[in-house]
Amino acid sequence: MQKIACIFSFTESNWVSCQKIVFNLHKSYQACQKVDLKNFNYPHEALPAKDILKLAEDIVKYAPDVLVVMDHKPHPIQLIQKLTSLYQGKNKPKIIFHIFGDFSLYYYQWGKLGDLLAGFKVEFLVASDRQKILIDKMLAKNSAVICPFPVDPQDFYPSQDLRTKQRKEWNLKEEDVAFIFTGRLSRQKRIKTLITSFASEFKNDPRAHLYLYGGQDIIGDPFVGITDLEGEYFRIFYSAYKALPPEIQKRIHFMGSVPNSELLQVYQGADAFMNLSVHNDEDYGMSVAEAQFVGLPIGLTNWGGLASFHHPELPEATAFIPVKIGTRSKQVSVTTVKTVFRSFLNNPLREKRNSISELANKKFNVQKVTSILEATLNKESSEFGGFTPLFAQASIANQLIGTEPMYLTSNHTINQLYRDIYSAYVRKN
Repeated sequence: MQKIACIFSFTESNWVSCQKIVFNLHKSYQACQKVDLKNFNYPHEALPAKDILKLAEDIVKYAPDVLVVMDHKPHPIQLIQKLTSLYQGKNKPKIIFHIFGDFSLYYYQWGKLGDLLAGFKVEFLVASDRQKILIDKMLAKNSAVICPFPVDPQDFYPSQDLRTKQRKEWNLKEEDVAFIFTGRLSRQKRIKTLITSFASEFKNDPRAHLYLYGGQDIIGDPFVGITDLEGEYFRIFYSAYKALPPEIQKRIHFMGSVPNSELLQVYQGADAFMNLSVHNDEDYGMSVAEAQFVGLPIGLTNWGGLASFHHPELPEATAFIPVKIGTRSKQVSVTTVKTVFRSFLNNPLREKRNSISELANKKFNVQKVTSILEATLNKESSEFGGFTPLFAQASIANQLIGTEPMYLTSNHTINQLYRDIYSAYVRKN
């Protein structure tokens, strides 16, 4: 019986997707065979040093075989500092780090943490194929393990009854085709491109509708020097929307944020899910996974973790849109966006929803992730072998955030460091 210390915040993250990720990861660990789990609260808010020490002492007293750091914040460096001193002269547990997309925001902290991991056997678990490519560029000797963030099939599944109910609420006819996006309405999600491409392709086709679910944010794209004031990007894409003819405006619906509990029915009413994200931290895509569990075909940028949502057994269920790293920003093929829109309007694959859901289940459900976790818990892991020179460059640049953009040249073009790192997100699997 392995003793597993699960370290996460007992209070939910402000990031909705992370709330679901941590909860479902914990379900997968609970389903592992021959383990004794004990949960330790490492809250998101800053703790006094004495409270972190007390937490570390409680963990050491439990004497786990494995420590699992399974939340995206706070960064574990302060806790590991305390644990390192307490484990001097004792058998050290294996440490499993679940790596989230915000790894790229904390290179400096990870570098300091790396100094503390000598003698610890370590596993880095990442959510997608391309995130593994990126993280492996940063690890000198270790190699990341791909472990998708799981979806519980009891939460997301196809339902004709819910579909009928949702489409009635939307007042749609049978021949109408509903495209949906769920997530933050942000610059890096390319919401303006989504709206204008839809309008351009379907200006004379009243069957097409676009539903946008989510709240705005002010993230901008700070890695390449773009910062947004409160509401700035919303004004940009909403102005583009208001410039459209009224007959197109009435088919583009801004629905705001909805609770997780309502998303199941919302997805049912749609015919296809669209996501044009080129977010620097796009390591996976919980909304994409959930939409596939409901049985929706997906139109996605071929970027980062989104590239994992392909199914060779049913290739038409996922349409990929090319992305390239340009001189000043990431560029999405608008021509392909329009082609994908038209393709799903002509054939929304309604008869294949159950098949799409079944394929997503095989790759991303709780049971599948449990099998990956069991293999990782039982493998003979390697001691931490340090980081690479590329990581060191990123860590130095990371410290300059606030004084200058991390990935821009003096001419305000995307620099070579960004290309060296994020080539992982555009290269083919």
